[in-house]
Amino acid sequence: MRRTPAIVVLLALCLPAVAAAADPVPGTARFAVPERGTAVVVPSDGSLTVRYLPFAAARRSFTIFMRLPAGNRTRTVLVRHKPARQRCAASHRLDRGVPLRLAGAGVEPGGYLTAATPARRWALLGTRRFCIWPTANPAARVRPVSSTIRFFGAGIGAVQWADREVDGTSGVVTHVVATAPFTYAQQVSGCPVRPVGPARTATPSVQGLAATTTFNPASTVCDFRSELVVSSSPVGAFSMALNASEAAGGTVRHAGMCAFLDAGNRPDDARRLIEQQGCRVGRTIRSRSGDDIDPPDWVWKFTVNGAEAPLVPQGTTVDMVVNTRP
Repeated sequence: MRRTPAIVVLLALCLPAVAAAADPVPGTARFAVPERGTAVVVPSDGSLTVRYLPFAAARRSFTIFMRLPAGNRTRTVLVRHKPARQRCAASHRLDRGVPLRLAGAGVEPGGYLTAATPARRWALLGTRRFCIWPTANPAARVRPVSSTIRFFGAGIGAVQWADREVDGTSGVVTHVVATAPFTYAQQVSGCPVRPVGPARTATPSVQGLAATTTFNPASTVCDFRSELVVSSSPVGAFSMALNASEAAGGTVRHAGMCAFLDAGNRPDDARRLIEQQGCRVGRTIRSRSGDDIDPPDWVWKFTVNGAEAPLVPQGTTVDMVVNTRP
């Protein structure tokens, strides 16, 4: 059953005791906005896991993370959105942007505020500016904080890179994510030769994304080649292929937008994965992974505005989350 954004707020209210004793958790205000007086907006799907999804959708909710300015004791915020070229006014009442109604908000110790909107239809494309006033009074003149997001109608990202093991051997990962159905087939050539797999169609889940991931492990016998053919997608047909030896050397193959998978990557591999897909490397944040298989000091998650980022347009700044697990 689909969860409403109010659950996100409820979760935030339950986190203070845990967050105070542990690393900041992706998808929370403490992780997203460490500095006072800063805020970000995350277009998501309204589920318990907050994911950054800058796409038009029949159901799109927005999560606001803000660290309140020192001395500000508000328990909520006021939000409007508008074209990016327009500035935020001195107060919510004076601003001419479109208001966003909140389903709820909560504040953790340290001034970490989380608010969320109900799910709604979102069809606006292009870059939008979200203006956030840390007050419950529409007439109050408080300094607003703005967050800009570029929205797209549909997208797909496909990428191949090294599936590295701790012992140094490397296979190939093939990962595809899209906002609409896509049809694909895969083959591994070399030794041993495997027949072309049957054509399959990936369809979006209730969270709004279609995806497929294949791990071809390292081989001590031969330099195999992992091939992907996408026959239909939001951007048409395309294909790609990557040899295990190329992956071991750091080669990344990609098509479309930047696609990311929450799987352990060496920091140098993670940086190449961001850069060679056409995105930008942002912060490196240390946070403990909840998965025992993620090696220490490897990157286990990619985030934008503090939230998991499975598919983002090229040019987006993407943060790397490094595992602090010993």
